[in-house]
Formats: sequence, C-alpha cells, structure tokens
Amino acid sequence: VMMKLSKKSVNITNRSTNMSKSKKPILIAIFAVYCAALAYLTLLKGIGATFDMTYAEYIKSNSNIIPFFSFYVFITTPYKSAVVVKYFIINLAGNLLLFLPWGLLLPSIAYKLRSFGRFFVFTSIVIVIIELLQLFLMLGSADIEDYILNILGASIGFWLNKKLLLPRERTE
Repeated sequence: VMMKLSKKSVNITNRSTNMSKSKKPILIAIFAVYCAALAYLTLLKGIGATFDMTYAEYIKSNSNIIPFFSFYVFITTPYKSAVVVKYFIINLAGNLLLFLPWGLLLPSIAYKLRSFGRFFVFTSIVIVIIELLQLFLMLGSADIEDYILNILGASIGFWLNKKLLLPRERTE
C-alpha cells in the first residue's frame, strides 16, 4: 500500500514536469526576460513624463471604456495621413503581439494555467492590473481596446502553444 501511494504522489508531481528538465529552466529564463520587457514597455517607459492637467483631467482624458472606439474614429475619419495610419497599425499590431509570448510561454512553465479558462482569468487579471497602474500612476492610458487586443494576442499564443509546443512535450 505504501508503495502504491508513493507512486501515485510521484505521478501527481511529475505531471507538472512534462517537458524535459533541461528545457523548463530555459523557458523560465526567456519568460523572465519577456516579463521585464513587458514591464518596461507598459509601465517603466512612462516614468518621468509630466502633464499640464489635473489628476482628474488626466484620468478622464486617458481612459476609454468604449470598445473599438479608435476603430470607429479611424474608419469614419475622411482623411487619414500616413502618420495616423502608421500609429493605428502600430497600436493594433503592438497590442496583439505584446501578449502573444505570454500565451506561448506561460502554459509550458505553469501547469495549472494549461486550462484555457484558468489561463484566461489569470491573464485578464494581469492585463487589467497593468492598465489600471498605467492610468492611476499616470504612466499611460487605460483602454478597453488594449485589454481586448492583449487578451486576443495572449489567446493566440495559448492556441499556438497547444498546437506547436505541448504536443511535443507530451511525447518526450
């Protein structure tokens, strides 16, 4: 009986190490570097900026709770300069790509986040915290579109992880 119990407990703990032991530290290191870059791009980059408005004015002018408002403005604007088009595309692609590595790497290093539901909730919490920190610490804006595009990018990364990475891990 003791032999069976110890084998079961070993199986439970080994579930979280589906990948070879040499790959997981590398993925954790890559994820740590990615998280540092993410923190810089979303929070630290805005430190030191000054604004000629009150805190309340800043909050009001740097928050958007209307989904796809910038898409509406972009589509309905009769004349679009190259600068406007470039900013729109960079914002769209940047927000999609920003969390793609998150979805690609996190399920490989955090066993409990291999379920899409758990991954989605955890990632949503992280994105909302980042958006609120940007707004309330006056480091950027809080935009529902950023959340939508970030969670979409993370979900694409999660899907790519399931299709490309995890099947290989199971066979090793």
